[in-house]
Amino acid sequence: MKILYVMSGMGICGGNRIIFEHANRLQQRGHEVHILSLSDYDYKWFGLLNAHIVRKPDNVYDAVFATYWKTAYYVAKTFDTKRFYLVQGKETFFSLEKGYKEKVEQTYKMGFNIITIAKHLQEWLSYNYGTKSEYVGNGIDLELFKPQGKYNYFKPVILIEGQAQFWLKGIEDAISAIRKVRKEFDIEVWHLTSQDGLLPEVDQLYYKPDQYLIPKLYSAATITLKPSIFEGSPLPHMEAMACGGLLLCSDCDGSKEHANNDNAIIYPAGNIDVLAEKIKRILTMPEAVQDRIRSNAVQYAKDNFNWDDKIERLDNLIETM
Repeated sequence: MKILYVMSGMGICGGNRIIFEHANRLQQRGHEVHILSLSDYDYKWFGLLNAHIVRKPDNVYDAVFATYWKTAYYVAKTFDTKRFYLVQGKETFFSLEKGYKEKVEQTYKMGFNIITIAKHLQEWLSYNYGTKSEYVGNGIDLELFKPQGKYNYFKPVILIEGQAQFWLKGIEDAISAIRKVRKEFDIEVWHLTSQDGLLPEVDQLYYKPDQYLIPKLYSAATITLKPSIFEGSPLPHMEAMACGGLLLCSDCDGSKEHANNDNAIIYPAGNIDVLAEKIKRILTMPEAVQDRIRSNAVQYAKDNFNWDDKIERLDNLIETM
């Protein structure tokens, strides 16, 4: 089949990584996959992209994917073939701009074949819009994201991941909690992000690092902190677990789909006081307990994050929907 993915932009983010993984793996299965961006073509951060990059697509496709609400309007207007919509988050919450929510909501009623990456998104679409969707979970590259060995830093390291300007990532909560923790503990704070600028309480900024460095950061950190208010199906959680990182995350819907009390430490989203106490608890936790959580996380990743079955399901849905 000849398949086109339409993206709003190709910059660094988890949602774009998923699109590229879909495209590469469908290409490997014998399809001819094209990718069109409505803005930038900054995909070099991802590494090898086997799909064909196009700037002026024809209308001769067997299937076309919208991947964001703005691309849904473009696809609906431009293509008259089988149309899919990859929904990776509750995009109605991404902006408070007047009229924004209504524009997004309209895309869920355009008659697309909708594929979601999380079961909670399936339920949300059904309950709020009466929209049926199919579930294809995310995977990660388990050859890249795997334990890199312990790194004995001279003090405990907390690795925060996420963009501070995107309020749903909860980075302000993380900074506030760390400020409380530092009254009792001598810690090092790293920030992994695609947004430049050193934040208060952060000792080391990792801004758009080489992708091969990221597994080393997850493996080296004492704690990987994900303080999100909302997530669709967050890749950093999955990547940290696969690398044997000790994940401390909020209980937002996207986190709970994979993180549990056996493979991570969980706190109520937005509760800075509880977050600070959870950090302190981990810092005083016996190493054997930490190692058990890390080991459980690695095993969970091996059992649940392989791409093969997910791409096979996606391929079948493209054929049959």
